[in-house]
Amino acid sequence: MQHDLKYWKQLPVTPRGQIVKKPSMWKCLFPGQTIRKTSVKKKQTKSSEPRPQIIGAIIDSSSRHAMLTEVRKQALIRSAEVTLVHVIEEESDCHTTRYGVTVEGEQLMAGLDRSVQNLRRFSIDPGIRLIRGDAVDVLGNLCNDLGADLLVFGVPRRKKSLLRGASVPSRLEKKKECLCQVVVAAGEQFLPETDLKDLQPEQLTKEQVLTCDIFLVDLWFEHLHYHTDFIYRLLLYPDEDVDLSETNCRFGQFLISLKMSGNWEQLISILDSIHLQFHEVAARMAELPLHDHVGLQDLYVRESLPLSCQLKKELGMASLLLRSQLEEEPPSVPFLVDKACPVGMHNLACYGPLLGALNLDQDLCALIEKSMVEN
Repeated sequence: MQHDLKYWKQLPVTPRGQIVKKPSMWKCLFPGQTIRKTSVKKKQTKSSEPRPQIIGAIIDSSSRHAMLTEVRKQALIRSAEVTLVHVIEEESDCHTTRYGVTVEGEQLMAGLDRSVQNLRRFSIDPGIRLIRGDAVDVLGNLCNDLGADLLVFGVPRRKKSLLRGASVPSRLEKKKECLCQVVVAAGEQFLPETDLKDLQPEQLTKEQVLTCDIFLVDLWFEHLHYHTDFIYRLLLYPDEDVDLSETNCRFGQFLISLKMSGNWEQLISILDSIHLQFHEVAARMAELPLHDHVGLQDLYVRESLPLSCQLKKELGMASLLLRSQLEEEPPSVPFLVDKACPVGMHNLACYGPLLGALNLDQDLCALIEKSMVEN
């Protein structure tokens, strides 16, 4: 045995060793070159440069809107990541104080949910942090930990006074350990919905155009909600008179103000046609027989949803028109540039008006199935 192992090359081949194994079935099906087992060195993706960090401090519900507006604008300008923070201060033994904190906390949580929904309209997916402790210490440490460029507050409720303590932004600015820039967001000086009509196209500034872009995105979601809500009223209150006027239509009121000014004929020519088509579809829906859920769903799927996608394109064209007046354009808003339409993306996480549109389609299907079973 030891001799055979040592001189194994001299041994004769046994009858079993002369049997040639048939090729694999896979070899017959795929007779091409065999796969090489030698591993190929894969290219490693290099991590991109870290994006700027912006922190939005939610101190109380009354100042949330101004803070959110500033955070949204700065995030678009800087292509930054956003973190929304609320500091939970230590609980008090006073029942009145604890009740007030509880009520305000509920308002803050509801407002926080709306803030996240609003930021996601602009492809900004914020991080959320609820931290217990002293507001100044927590925010200062968080800014340093994240390497934040900007810390944004709303207008503080506490006014400057000798008898009152300083506000959180003032105390943070005095604290040398906080390395990021502290900004107190003031209210918007320019509101496109009411102020655009008073300007000429060539008078728009870079910041005003970006504010207009943000307004156009909000307008798309608002009009989707308006149209969806109109259809729900037809379903829930079929015997009531239908209001087809533009009194409660934010889109329509905006166009009326532009028409009265006479300064924005090109902008009106882009948006007026699609607005009229929406109201024509709404009028045809109102003329359907009572409980005609099949007809309502047909109009909704075949005309309303495509119109929503078309409106998104028209708003993008309106944005390009406003930007054409500038020598240096502001950063583009992703929603107005992307070709994909949210109502056609079924795998998208739905919230707000988008969730309402999805629920409406499902509710119409359920009503149709119910009527078929009953009949």
